[in-house]
Formats: sequence, C-alpha cells, structure tokens
Amino acid sequence: MLRRLFGGGDRLRAGSAARQLQPVPLLGGFSVEVVGESNYQDALGKVCGGRTEDGVDHDCTAVLRAEPTNPYDPNAIRVGVNGLLVGYLNRHAALAFRPVADRLALEGKVGTCNATIVGGWDRSHGDRGHFGIRLDLGVN
Repeated sequence: MLRRLFGGGDRLRAGSAARQLQPVPLLGGFSVEVVGESNYQDALGKVCGGRTEDGVDHDCTAVLRAEPTNPYDPNAIRVGVNGLLVGYLNRHAALAFRPVADRLALEGKVGTCNATIVGGWDRSHGDRGHFGIRLDLGVN
C-alpha cells in the first residue's frame, strides 16, 4: 500500500537537516485541516505575497515531516511551504500519517502534497482575515 503513495521528485533540503530528502508526491482526496496557522501568519503571508482586499486563494506544495521532538505531541507532523513552517496536521491526521512519514524518512524521502492558502483579506477599518491552509492529502 505504501508503494502507491511514493513517487519520484527532485532533491530537497529539509529544514536544518544536513541530509537531502527526496520529495514524494502523496495521493490526495481529502481536504485536511492544518492547526496552529494563527502562529504562522507572517510565514503564510510571505508564501502567498501578502494580504489583498479580496483575500488569497494561493496554490502551493506543502512538505510534511514528522517532528518527534515536538513538546506538545510526539506524533506531530509539521507542515512547511517554501522552507517555512506554516502549521501542523491536526492530531487525528498526524496519528494516521505518522507511519507513512516515518517510512519515508527511513528511505531518505519526505512527503509532499498540493495545498491552498486562503483568507488574508484586508479591507481596512478592522475587516481583516487570517490566513489558513488546506491540504489535499489522503488522510482525514
């Protein structure tokens, strides 16, 4: 089953890790929510080019990596875009995805999926929306 999830890709430097990880596009099918985006508004804004009057609907590629040293959840899966941390999979999705992330890491690979950054409008007079990100990933 895991072989269906794996594909080819270019080399990618994953965070501050010294080794190169090969990105592997993962099958989608579900819109998975990311948590903690409120802590990463600057990073999300940087990825999509900042706030606009009507908000954004910015397609991108997310990189998913296990973060076993996370002090809040040893099963945490971090979500990065363009090398920036933008949030984490929710606990349920992280638990489901963790075996895949661990297997990929053992093979020197990292999971990627399509993502969309939404929100981020600024219409002045206090009408300002937060950025959020949705993942097209085969867990829910």
